[in-house]
Order: sequence, then C-alpha cells, then structure tokens
Amino acid sequence: MKQYAFLLACISLLGTRCSDTASTDANSIDQSNGRATTSKEITVVFYNIENLFDTENDPDILDDDFTSEGKYAWTAERLQLHLEHSAQVLSAIDDDQPELVGLCEIENKKVLEQLASTGGLASARYGFVHKDSPDERGIDVALLFDEEIFSLIKTEFLLVTLPNHEDPNTRDVLYAELKSSGEKFHVFVNHWPSRRQGQQESEANRIAAAEIVKSKVDDILLNDAKAKILLMGDFNDYPENKSISEVLDAGTTNESTLFNLMAEKQKSEDGSYWYQGEWGWLDQMMVSQAFIDVENGWSVARNSAFAFREDFMMFTDAKGNKRPSRVYAGDDFKGGYSDHLPVFITLTRH
Repeated sequence: MKQYAFLLACISLLGTRCSDTASTDANSIDQSNGRATTSKEITVVFYNIENLFDTENDPDILDDDFTSEGKYAWTAERLQLHLEHSAQVLSAIDDDQPELVGLCEIENKKVLEQLASTGGLASARYGFVHKDSPDERGIDVALLFDEEIFSLIKTEFLLVTLPNHEDPNTRDVLYAELKSSGEKFHVFVNHWPSRRQGQQESEANRIAAAEIVKSKVDDILLNDAKAKILLMGDFNDYPENKSISEVLDAGTTNESTLFNLMAEKQKSEDGSYWYQGEWGWLDQMMVSQAFIDVENGWSVARNSAFAFREDFMMFTDAKGNKRPSRVYAGDDFKGGYSDHLPVFITLTRH
C-alpha cells in the first residue's frame, strides 16, 4: 500500500488490516482448497469506472452515444485514455495491484480484458468474472481476482426484476465464491438502479435489488453461520436508506446481519460521490460479522474502509471545491477519471 498502509496498520492495532486473464460464466469451476498464499494482506477495491464502453455499435443495447458518430464522439483515442486513467487509479491504490477488484459500468468482456492489460495492471495475474447483463444500456458489473491468491469455486448472476413492468430490466448482481488459504469468500458486486427519477420515486427498484441480495446472504448464513461474506458496489442509496439499513440489515452493531464499513463515515464530510455540494457514500463495503474482530484467518478492522483520492483524480470547481474529475460532464468530454471515487478495504490474515 502507499501512504494508506501505515494508517491501516495503526487502525488494525487499535481495533483488533494482466497477464493472461480467464473468464467464466460457469456455476461450478474448482473444488480445490484454494490458493495457499503467504500474503498477510489483501486489498479489496470497488470502482464505478464511469461508462467504460468500446467504440463499436452493438445493435442489442443502447450504446449508440458511445461511438465515434454518437453524441459523445467516443473514439479509440478517448477509450484508450479512459483505460489508462482507470488503470492508473487502480494501480495507485496498491503498489502491487489490488488483489480483488469489483467494477461497474463495464460494457463487455472486451473492455474488461483491455483494462486488465493496461498500465500497471498488466503485470498482475488477474482472472475475471463477467456476464452481459439485461441492462438496456449494456453496462455490467465485473470482478477481477488475483489468481495467485484466489481460486474461483463458482459464480452466479442474480437476476433483479424491477417492479415497473414497462421497464423491468437492470444490472445483475454478481456473486462469486472464492478460496484463499483454505478459507471461502462469498463476494457480491452490486450496481443497483439509479436515482434518476428521484430518490423516493425510484426507491422500490433498489429495495427489489436488496431483497434479492438479502435472500442469497440468508441462504449462505443458514448453511454456515460463520461464512465470510463481502458486499461491495454502487448501491445508489446511502447507508441510512431503507434498502441498506432495513432490507439488507447492514449496520454497525454486532446484531446486524452485515456490518456496513461506511455507515459511521456517513456522519463525516467524506464520501465517494459528490452531489449538490455534498459528499456521500453511494459506494460501500459491507461484510458479515465473521470478518469482524476475528483472531484467526482473514479479518477486517471496523474503521478500515476508505475512499481513495489523489490530486491527479480531482478538479477544483469555481467555488473552490475539489471534486472527482469526470470523463464527461453532460455532453462535454473532460478526459478525467470517473464521477465516483473508488472505495477500498484491507483484509488481514492472522
């Protein structure tokens, strides 16, 4: 880790820390005990990467704007810049490349492969999990994992059907079961429906997504009460909203089904997303209680979740506020990084 390493180490002490790519849509992949690793830390990142589209027109999705003739004049040069910027951010979070990376706003397998072979990421051994989702714009979630650390056991893509029968489609939720040093990890990558129609007007859509995820989490915990579960994503809701705090039962107590590592941070002037002059945590990390304050195996400290921000990722607006440097602002190409900041945690093995 960069400058965050010392801070994370202190927190842990006080509180308890592409080369060839492989893709899969299979439900059952590997029944081994997982990679045996000498690593004592795993960096887990989630990044809403802001519209990583290729330049080709896919007749099955609404991607016309992201072509050279489209509204955004999306050229190969602009795509390459976005790939380089995204790889720059992910590599900067961890000097040795993060071991587990959840992504959203990925168009397809092609751009995912391009990203994994760009810049500092190219020296990692990333496998990946991805599937084209039913989202009408064609934006998907994906998971990169270090094949020297993890074995992929199985994957599943949870279909979320929205209550609006005229527009029932949205992104799948990615579920992957992995192993490292004999321990299972149950990982969910989320990109829940947006607030474009307004928070209250669209809340039922995110509740629908939350119910699907909670049902899967409950099934896992029913089979193994000490299962190590990790949820990450752009939830398009904040920690105090109903979909998170009530449906998922993600809070900050030992009684909560999931421990929301961003819930306490919502009270601070910090966040992953800037909206109407304020920071907030649309991007979150949540874990099952088995990850918290454990003496053996992989664990995470309660206060070890952060948004990653460096000056190169930010711009200063007319009011002097530092905000994420976007790829587009409206229809104008800005050549920035993303409208979201990545969030990350460090898992420590005892």
